[in-house]
Amino acid sequence: MSTRIFKQIPWKNILRRSIGPAIAAYLIGFMLMGVLAVKPYFLKKAETHVPISPIPFAVSGSAFEAASLHHRLVWYYLNHTPEVCSGESVAVNDFQRAQCSAFWDRVTTLGALAFLPFALAGVLLFFVFDLASMRYKKAHTLIRGGKAQSIAVVTEPAIAPGDFYSWLLCLQTITVEVSPGKQLRVYLPWDESIPTPGSRFAVFNWGETFGAKRYAGILYTPHISVVQGS
Repeated sequence: MSTRIFKQIPWKNILRRSIGPAIAAYLIGFMLMGVLAVKPYFLKKAETHVPISPIPFAVSGSAFEAASLHHRLVWYYLNHTPEVCSGESVAVNDFQRAQCSAFWDRVTTLGALAFLPFALAGVLLFFVFDLASMRYKKAHTLIRGGKAQSIAVVTEPAIAPGDFYSWLLCLQTITVEVSPGKQLRVYLPWDESIPTPGSRFAVFNWGETFGAKRYAGILYTPHISVVQGS
């Protein structure tokens, strides 16, 4: 029995497959930013008169237009910081200090909203990588423990249609028959050899993910025991 199955996680492949969903999350965040940018709270922050750094243009229009203008506005303030507020100079009186405080309060609030699309994309990538780490580790631990849920027979053909779960985590899928008329989809690592039809296969209960039960497996060897009948 291999003790390295599910040990190597294909991070580069998982990252490549995560780029599309991350871009989708960014676009959703971008449109949401546009919706929020024209809400009274953020409009008030943007339009409050700060003499030391007046607003160069208003944020308005559709969600996409408002989001684009909001990004431009934040970028403008980051690139046009008043000299007395830049840290290189020091405000010399209470008026300047109050103006700098108002300026940085505006930049912080609007900047936090502008960061929303990046935050959503980052959260999605973190979720995918955390999911891959946990699922691969759990499968490796189960198989290394050698206590299978059942011993099944690989069907003809062995390869089963993939799903989003297998695509996202770079897994292969096969079909096994655990009892007459009862078949299961079993996941294998991307670099594992596909077993030949008729082979005896140890099936491990991988738990539930995305609302469905998942099963991992490995070719049966005498070192594997069955802890639950099929």
